[in-house]
This record gives sequence, structure tokens and C-alpha cells, in this order.
Amino acid sequence: MAATEKGVAAQPCRRRPVAGDPAAQLSALRLGTSDAPQLSILITSYGNFAHVAGCLRSIADHPPDTEFEVIVADDASGVPAMAQLASVVGLRFLPNDTNLGYLRTVNRASRSARGEFLWLLNDDTLVTAGAANALLDALRRVPGCVAAGSRLLNTDGTVQEAGGIVWRDGRAANVGAGSDRSDATTRYMHDVDYCSAASLMLRTTDFSAAGGYDEAFSPAYYEDTDLAFTLRAQGGRVVLQPASEVVHVGGGSYGSIASRQLLRANRSRFLAKWRTELAGHGIAGDESFAPRDRAAKRGAVLVLSAARPDYAMLERLAGAFVVKLWIDDRTAATRLVDQWGAAGIEIISANTEERLGRWLKQHHAALDFAVAIGEAAHSPGYGAVIKRYAHSEFQPNGEPNDFRIAQLRRTDADKEQRLTAALSDAATNLPPVP
Repeated sequence: MAATEKGVAAQPCRRRPVAGDPAAQLSALRLGTSDAPQLSILITSYGNFAHVAGCLRSIADHPPDTEFEVIVADDASGVPAMAQLASVVGLRFLPNDTNLGYLRTVNRASRSARGEFLWLLNDDTLVTAGAANALLDALRRVPGCVAAGSRLLNTDGTVQEAGGIVWRDGRAANVGAGSDRSDATTRYMHDVDYCSAASLMLRTTDFSAAGGYDEAFSPAYYEDTDLAFTLRAQGGRVVLQPASEVVHVGGGSYGSIASRQLLRANRSRFLAKWRTELAGHGIAGDESFAPRDRAAKRGAVLVLSAARPDYAMLERLAGAFVVKLWIDDRTAATRLVDQWGAAGIEIISANTEERLGRWLKQHHAALDFAVAIGEAAHSPGYGAVIKRYAHSEFQPNGEPNDFRIAQLRRTDADKEQRLTAALSDAATNLPPVP
């Protein structure tokens, strides 16, 4: 369970758990699973039969494009209806003999997973079309990615969580909570402090190598946050994959008083375990993009373009830095949000230099460089905005390649070298907006 108490993509699934009689719904359910799966889908529950039924139906409606299996582990809930899951075609039902709590139930059930990849799902989730495929794509395509989380939606289609931030004091915050699904700040793939295990995919061997969930956090809370920190300490990357959308209905096995007690106790344990790492994290209240993007170590670049920039060049730049892209043509920018988002680039276009100034006022301290390309490289307006709000100026270096650079804060030689390398093959002829 996540550390917080609150807990062109496919259209979100807005239905609640199975309407009517869940048992009747499940009697006709057929899961197209395999005995030689690539993906193991693990759902844990404590007697939430209606929720499990809804989750299973959503998987049947939107199955992965790869061979898969579905495991449901019931934590000795004593709810008679749960036994009916044993008869669902294609489902592996693994009930506990004794109550172990969420964390230990996941650890126990994961040891029976046969797939290369393990998808942890809450029982109160509803997957949407392509959700599994997008997570698999991130794990296979993004260099160093060892865990990928979904963008979680509320039942009304608004964003519940697009990754999580962990502050220096160990408290955590959901990114994008309550925002509109069209908000570009939740629609680009990027490194995160953690993603909720309400929908989290990783390689089964990586989960095992991490020791599964640390049982010091039993029965629940902060275990998925701790897992993300452990995977990162082992050299991996944890990313948000917004192309994977999963509806999280909400609710849980613990009452509000018990939840608050668990959160406080496990936050203290988490803080003690990761105090050195957390010393480099931001302080609650930092509203720049840096905490949600883990930008402090990678560095960040603002790219200014009058038209659609060269994709290959920006893709190389995004491999070296956190990249924010401003395009004058807002109509084109709107069409390109998901394409650029798949490359890890957030589009922040809003047409006017005044709006760019407001954005810079909030975020300039998190930026290392600004790069103006094409026509924007010769615009006095951009130069004035950078000077006024970021207190820097564009230098004439790079003009033969039709771009100009402004260094926005003192940075190290490594970042300067990475920027030079990423821009070395910058295109001089920018393609027209389609």
C-alpha cells in the first residue's frame, strides 16, 4: 500500500465493481491464461469478493498481448464467497491458511509466480485497454527501468495518482491528485520516487532479489515506497508509465485510526532506514517540477521552439536530462503531448511569453539550462523572458547549428558535457508541423 493515506490514451473504465451478483458474473468468466506465462498478475485480497470480481472482469475484457497467468491470494478472510474463485476458469486461487497481512501475503504468493514479469494489483482496481502492454513496454524499452507504475484514476476519470514524491522527512505525496486526465503534467513517462503498488509491474527476479517487501513494514504501508528505494539502490530506475491507466476504486482493509497509526509507525521505520538517501530530497512545499521528476541529480533543460522540433535530437536530450518543451504552436503541442510524453518529455506550451514567464517564475530554480532552437533562437522576446525570470542570458555559442544556450544556474562539468553531446547532432532544418 502506498505511503500516503489518500490514496491519446485509452478511455478510462468508470464502472464500479461488478453490479448485481458477483458470483453470477464470475460463473461465466473465462480468463485466457497460459501454463507458460510471460506475465504473472498477482491480486491480493481480504475477502473483498465484489472488488475481486470487478478486477478479474476488467482483466478478461482487457487482457495483455502476452501469455499470462492470474493469481488471487486471499488472506484467510473467512469469507465463504471467496472459495468460489477456485472454480474460475484460468485462475490460480491461493488462499492463506492463516492471516498474514497484505505484505506477507504478497511475498508468499509471489514465490509461486511463473512469469518473467510480475504485475501487482490491488483487488479494488479496474484495468483499462493496453494497461498491461504499456507497463511491459516501459520495462523492455526504457534503459535501466526495473519497475513501472500506472497512472491511477478515480472512478470519475480524474487523476488519483501519477507517481509519488517522498519528502526529506519521509512524508509522501501523490502527484496530480484530483487533476483532469488531460493535464500534461501527468502524461509523460519519468522517474519517480515511487509508484503505488495498486498497479506496479517489475521483473519477478528483481522482486525476489530485493527480498520482496521488507517485512519490517508488515502488515502494510510504506512497503511499496521502500521497494522503490531498494530497487533504485541496486541501480535500477522506477518510472511512471502514464499510457497505462488503471482505475483505483479505493478503500482498504484498515480503518482510518488503524491506518494513521500504521502510517506514523512505518514512516518512522522508513525514515530511519533511508535517512541518508532522503537527505538529498526536497522539502514539502516545493512546487517546482524537480521533486516529481527526481531532477536534482539528472539535471533539467527547458527547450524553446517556435515549431515542432527535431524528435531525434530531443529524444537524445531526454536520455541525458529531464526535459521540458515549450512550443509556440499550442494546437500542435496539444496533439504531440502523448508522443513526446512517451519519450519522457513534458510539454508546457501555453502560447504567450507572459505565461512562459509565470512558469519560469515557479520553476527556473530547478533548471540547469534553457535551449532555444530554430526561430526561437533568434527571438528577442524569449531572450527577454529568460533574462527577466531566470536571471540569465542566451549565449551565441551553437548558432551554426541554429540553437542558443542559456546556463540558468551554476552546474558541473558533467552536465555541460552531457548537454554538448546531446546537442551535437541537432538538426538545422526543423520539420514543419503536420
